[in-house]
Amino acid sequence: MSFYTLTNEKSKLYKRRFTSKSGDREQELNNLIQNSICKCRRCVAIDKDMTYNPIDGAWYCVDCYDEMKRWTAKKKTGVSILFP
Repeated sequence: MSFYTLTNEKSKLYKRRFTSKSGDREQELNNLIQNSICKCRRCVAIDKDMTYNPIDGAWYCVDCYDEMKRWTAKKKTGVSILFP
């Protein structure tokens, strides 16, 4: 889901306004949304509770965060360094 899949007229105005100046502006907006609390970096969910990972500076939904924490945990200690 991108920034422009919103169905209201306001989103069309934003798209027209930002893309008319330069294509770089559109990319900048997409990057801001990708890295915001609005969207899980892994599954792109927008309707779930989010958790911030200070190690990589990204927001993940609680389900993805827990799954990645288990996946990156060291076998001996069971502790994940990448997902505290």
